[in-house]
Amino acid sequence: MEHTRIIHEYIQSLMGSDRLGAQVVYHHVIPETPATWSDLERPLPDELNDMMQKAGIQRLYQHQAASIDQVRSGQHTVVATPTASGKTLVYNLPLFEKVLADAATRALYIFPLKALAQDQLRAFEMMASYSKTIKPSARIYDGDTSAWHRKRIRTEPPNVVMTNPEMLHLAILAHHPQWAAFLSGLKLVVVDEVHTYRGVMGSLTWPRYSEDSNGCAGITVRFRHLFSAPPPSAIRNNWLPS
Repeated sequence: MEHTRIIHEYIQSLMGSDRLGAQVVYHHVIPETPATWSDLERPLPDELNDMMQKAGIQRLYQHQAASIDQVRSGQHTVVATPTASGKTLVYNLPLFEKVLADAATRALYIFPLKALAQDQLRAFEMMASYSKTIKPSARIYDGDTSAWHRKRIRTEPPNVVMTNPEMLHLAILAHHPQWAAFLSGLKLVVVDEVHTYRGVMGSLTWPRYSEDSNGCAGITVRFRHLFSAPPPSAIRNNWLPS
């Protein structure tokens, strides 16, 4: 594939660089392995199957099916798989299914970087465009969002609000009465790149997520945590909110 060739050339150039080559301390190529596919315990609605077919997704990987089964069963879920392994489908498909059943369903997607939120918004809108019956909406709420759009998101919330830990703390939880329309329908919270919340940042961030869960009185909220480089302590330390 063209992308593989370009990556190979870049790595070879980096290792052969007079200035940077000495900084490459280890290089290993992981051989490809056949994909492991799996089916969901309960088939997806026809609308979602049609959407996946139009997106060119014929089947789900084993980790995707297992994770989606967990999400659909109402369990807090941690997904720890390599980069570009399709973790986005693990939360978008259940969310689309919930929106199909109840258009008032809301979800909060939390990303540590603005660029990640922008990428995920494009992926979300691309996936949604493949359906004529499901029209979930998503908006980014961060420091670049104008005052007019912020008010519009609060008063007429989309199905998904994409934000970051700072805005969650400063603009959402601190003013939660203004978010009543959104929080009243909140069913799903996604925390992407969860392995980055360590040290000082982690100690300041995780209590905010606990507040998010505890602040939604009478609402069942399920957390989805995703990371690409799984630290064993993530499971041992029980990061998931109770």
